[in-house]
Amino acid sequence: MIIPEQRRKDLACTLELYKRLYSDFEELRTKDFKEYNVLYMMTNEQLNDIWHKRKQLGNCNALSVLASGDQAFNLINKGVLSIDTYDINRLTEYYALGFKKTAIETLSFMDFLNLFDRYDLEWNSDLEREVIKNMPDEYRWFWQEFLYSAKDIKRNPSIFDLVGGCGIIDQILCDRKNNYLLDENEYKLLQENMKKAKITFSCCDIKEIPKSFGQYNIIYLSNILDYYKQIFRGKHSLQKAYKLLTTIYMKNLKDSGEIFLTNLTGDFRTKLFLDNPEIPQNKYYDYLNELIATGIPKGKALLKTKK
Repeated sequence: MIIPEQRRKDLACTLELYKRLYSDFEELRTKDFKEYNVLYMMTNEQLNDIWHKRKQLGNCNALSVLASGDQAFNLINKGVLSIDTYDINRLTEYYALGFKKTAIETLSFMDFLNLFDRYDLEWNSDLEREVIKNMPDEYRWFWQEFLYSAKDIKRNPSIFDLVGGCGIIDQILCDRKNNYLLDENEYKLLQENMKKAKITFSCCDIKEIPKSFGQYNIIYLSNILDYYKQIFRGKHSLQKAYKLLTTIYMKNLKDSGEIFLTNLTGDFRTKLFLDNPEIPQNKYYDYLNELIATGIPKGKALLKTKK
């Protein structure tokens, strides 16, 4: 197997990240978007609020942040079989599309929960090795090389050593946030749909969506635009974020499609809808509660840039 130079660079940068984790973990986790950064083990968003009442979608395509992979996996659980993903963190590909996707495809429902839903912050090394063994070649090479080299840094390293971004309570409750983990039947449905699904990954910034991607029935932005001050540094960062969202909405969302911002109380989302006087103040939170479950439908969204 020929390993592309980018994969070798990714491995070297991941090992360098691993060395730094124990000295400045909080700095790595919270301060900035990075090409190589710690990972989310599971979603910290209430994705059940969006998907649990929906029927199988089918005949749809979607664009989604990759992150922990759960945003894409919940879409696949609902029958969306063509998904393009994006993330500024390159390691999300190796984790979500390499490790976690393979875990779903190969592990039973209970084994998956035993591996990922970690009450005691320990991991099952036997299950971890089983998942790695069944990965596609390029991902198996990456994680085997990482674990072998990481022994020089820490005894008994694990993929989960790279996980951050959520606390113990989030980890304990992760199965309640994912539609595909509601019960064994939903998990098996995801496994079946995964056999037919096509997922791509692009390492890019959200600002690149309008020029780098096509049109979609569903666009899932997660809560990325809540970080508009980091994305658009300097003056008028909020207005620039408004403009980006409007561009994505107009250019990349198909007619009758939906775009999801999530995060009911997110800073960007709050400002976005408070700046639209068409929504009566006493109806504001009712409207947002409706949107958290339905998305913003094309043709009905109130998207205006503040002048």
